[in-house]
Amino acid sequence: ITFNSYKRVAQTRTKSGNHNALGGLLDDNDPSEAKYWALHFHLGMQKHFPNQRKSHGFPKYINFEGPSKSAAIVQQVLFGPPAFGTSPPLAVVSGPRVGLYQTTGGTSHLGRALTKKKKRNGVEEEDDAVAITCDRQIGTGGNPALCGSYRNDGRLLAVGSDDGAIRVADTTSRATLSTFTSSTQLPVRAIGWLRNGKQLVAAGDDGMVRLWNLDTLEKKKATRTWTGHGDSVRCLAVWEPRRASQQRGGEKQQNNEEEKQRQIVFSGSYDHTIRMWDLALESSSSDDEEEDACLGIMNHGAPVEALLLMPNNSTEDNNNNENTNAPPCWLISAGGTELKVWNILSGTCHATIPTRHSKTITSMVCMTRVILSHDLTMEPPKTVWRIITAGLDGLMRIHTWDTSKGEIKHIHGIKLQEPITSLAFDKDTYTRLAIGTTHGNIFFRQQQPPEDIISNSHALTNKRKREPRPGTYSFFTRGQNVAASADDYAVKEESKRKRLHKFDTALRQFRYGDALDAALETRHPQVVLNMLEELGRRHKGLTIAISHRDEETLEPLLSFLVRYITRPQYASVLMGVAHQIVDVYGDDLAADSEVLSELFWKLKNQLHEELLTQQSMLRISGMVDALMTIQQQQKQQQNQVM
Repeated sequence: ITFNSYKRVAQTRTKSGNHNALGGLLDDNDPSEAKYWALHFHLGMQKHFPNQRKSHGFPKYINFEGPSKSAAIVQQVLFGPPAFGTSPPLAVVSGPRVGLYQTTGGTSHLGRALTKKKKRNGVEEEDDAVAITCDRQIGTGGNPALCGSYRNDGRLLAVGSDDGAIRVADTTSRATLSTFTSSTQLPVRAIGWLRNGKQLVAAGDDGMVRLWNLDTLEKKKATRTWTGHGDSVRCLAVWEPRRASQQRGGEKQQNNEEEKQRQIVFSGSYDHTIRMWDLALESSSSDDEEEDACLGIMNHGAPVEALLLMPNNSTEDNNNNENTNAPPCWLISAGGTELKVWNILSGTCHATIPTRHSKTITSMVCMTRVILSHDLTMEPPKTVWRIITAGLDGLMRIHTWDTSKGEIKHIHGIKLQEPITSLAFDKDTYTRLAIGTTHGNIFFRQQQPPEDIISNSHALTNKRKREPRPGTYSFFTRGQNVAASADDYAVKEESKRKRLHKFDTALRQFRYGDALDAALETRHPQVVLNMLEELGRRHKGLTIAISHRDEETLEPLLSFLVRYITRPQYASVLMGVAHQIVDVYGDDLAADSEVLSELFWKLKNQLHEELLTQQSMLRISGMVDALMTIQQQQKQQQNQVM
């Protein structure tokens, strides 16, 4: 299917009965982006690409129910590092337990289900949500699990529950190694590990951000507690900048304290604010709750649901840049139906992007996509960033991301029939996608690895290097994708035909009266003058345009004459038009209308004043000529005497 035909299909609205389990395509989509998501992740309208075949069994896709026996809401889906094997494990937080999938390699029930697809008439069909047995389960003591986070090695998983407890479990043995409980016992909504793997931060409905340490024996009192939010904290983001003190020119670092990497925690709350907490900044107060460790407060303007940190390539490429206002990374916040990009150094809003969601955004993730050129021999493949948002309206919105400028632009949208609560990509290759919904279902997608896509595309390109046979369509269209060299002659394409003005169209259709009215509506005197000259050249054109007018249609023409008849550049044409109007109408129409009578009176006064002015100018001209003649005679007499 061609891109042009796809554009026509994308602009048509599909009926609700024709949507599959993952809904359909939305308007104003980028065709190339829509094709990518349909063919690589089986999302969107796959029926518009009937001739596209799967590449080596990809994409793999399946819809399955969550680990909870009841249709509990999927609170969160997340991928972890591949601790055992090559496949990243998937954790689903739903109900009173957390289900772990693909933790046993090829023997995983989910892995086997991906390779077995039902076919009808030789075409794979997408099943409804099926029951997939998870490899392992982590319990929360009967309390609903609300959030989770993998440690950077994938061996530990921290789970926050409704009773305010944080359980750190081993992903291989399912054993709970530590349980942290707060004094408020309110639900924990967000958890994040620090890079050292020994500390984690958590926040919840009590509006506090706490730092917990695995090495300590105190499990009921946090190592540090930060207060300041006035409502529930729903999301966290941990950023660790580069070391402040590095070895330069062989210099040794002076002490161990300077070697510690500064870590900053961003917390988003339902009080519409985002706060920055510095873990290295000690509180000046002796209280357990610290508030002065807050580096800054940013107001999103709506309850904050998700935070995302994106790198800034401009600062990485120019380490010695004198521009200190450029942030080392960008912070993106999602709240309501808007995205905001923040400069973490100044705490100011860099950009506000009103997304096309109709309901609250619940999740936001990033991924990389490999873009292949149409002719791989001309341009190498490039990798670009994409930001995906999902909301309770069942929409997935794909946006482009400019890492240097911090700009976001919407390019594609996908509709699901179920409200979305969580999205997750594996952070190594971005080939696996998991979508959690309010109905307790998980949509799992897996695309082909990028290196395989590039290698297969190169192999396909090498096959196409064979010269086409003469007389075929390929022989006729050969060379159309070849870029022009510096020695080639460039033929300028003809510009598109300009659209005619309204008065030009009426003039071509011999509607002289409508053409004159359209020219008067423009309020440009030169356009009206040109129209009157054109009508005067045509046989009885001016008479036809002026005749059969009532008070409403004659008033604009008389007003134009009153205003411009005395101007020298218009007088020669407008005098003839005025004579024509007087000949056609006379005093009949003016006698019945006060407005026209007043306009004719003004026209008469304008002409009378102009005549008086011309007479005065002629008198002055005669006096000047007499003076000049007398002066010339005096000069001649003086010359004769001398």
